[in-house]
Amino acid sequence: MKTERLTTKSLDERLAFIADHGDKLHPPEGGWLRSVRDGLGISQREAAAAAGVTQQAFDQFESGELKASITLERLQKAAAALGCEVVYFLRPAEASGSTFTSLTERRTRVKKPASKPAQRPPEQRHSEDLPLNLL
Repeated sequence: MKTERLTTKSLDERLAFIADHGDKLHPPEGGWLRSVRDGLGISQREAAAAAGVTQQAFDQFESGELKASITLERLQKAAAALGCEVVYFLRPAEASGSTFTSLTERRTRVKKPASKPAQRPPEQRHSEDLPLNLL
């Protein structure tokens, strides 16, 4: 599968589309899994059976989402059990700028310190590394 390389402009276009609905993208108070499950009238036991896990495991999926400790794989499994799919995106933090273009411009303005060449610890240096007057 070939990965599509997105330009800053195309990232900004996607961001603009998402920004129009940004207020609705934040998770509900109880998390997406629980809110969708409750909204669909599905018990945790039913959702667990559909996911092929125990009820306790599905409960851990829901609590893991709230703690931001659920893996993407488990979130996808739980979502599929509810007839859903996981869709996520990254957006520039407000402090970084409102677009990927401004984020890129900010990164290029920040000067990176010149790096020093790596030096080996004395015990790993060879005689050819030492100045001639020390030999």
